[in-house]
Amino acid sequence: MGIEASIFFTLYGVNILKKSAKLKVTPIANPAMPMPVPNLLGALPGMTSMASMMMKNMFKKQSVPSIKELLDMSHDLGDKLVACQMTLDVLDINKKELVAGVEFGGLATFLE
Repeated sequence: MGIEASIFFTLYGVNILKKSAKLKVTPIANPAMPMPVPNLLGALPGMTSMASMMMKNMFKKQSVPSIKELLDMSHDLGDKLVACQMTLDVLDINKKELVAGVEFGGLATFLE
């Protein structure tokens, strides 16, 4: 739409930028969980896989691109993708593990 956009990835959001990302939705203690599942059931084995599958199906049903497709579109449109350097250091994530085109810096750098 001709609008410059930048996205700052920090903490677990940095995982979206990994080349080998295998993103999952954890249902336990997740207040943003849109699934009609009681919190206690989220602790059962296999619930993370089921919640992840349900979320992917919800996206597909509404014709929403996958996270990978959204990331690719964002990159193709020239959006600025910035990974939090402190998060990379704390979680011991190597820059080489991330997709091409990602910039690095702290929040202060991002806000400039």
